[in-house]
Amino acid sequence: MKVWNDAIADNPLIAILRGLAAEAAIDVTGVLVEAGFRIIEVPLNSPNPLVSISKIADRFGDRIVVGAGTVLSADKVEAVVDAGGKLIVAPNMKPEIGERAIKLGGKWCPGVFSPTEAFDALDHGASVL
Repeated sequence: MKVWNDAIADNPLIAILRGLAAEAAIDVTGVLVEAGFRIIEVPLNSPNPLVSISKIADRFGDRIVVGAGTVLSADKVEAVVDAGGKLIVAPNMKPEIGERAIKLGGKWCPGVFSPTEAFDALDHGASVL
């Protein structure tokens, strides 16, 4: 995904929009994009996260990567991708989440604790840790 490679090269930081109201998604993301952010995460425990992801993807999806954080199951991956998200951030290393993300064309970013988990995640296709 060219936008992913460009985003990581331009600015590898991920802006996390925790608690973002869907009505503010476009305005907040616009400010972040102007400030140089190219990767936006909306945690799934935020209010109406899929609505926010959809709005952000529709408006900025050709130049940034948007997706979800706190992704705890493979079925949530599908919902995020259906909303236009390409980034799947999980707080843990669950291979089934990564497999679904990769199958659907997303970038999987699992949380890891140990070197063993890190290598397992990379072996399962993690984009970043």
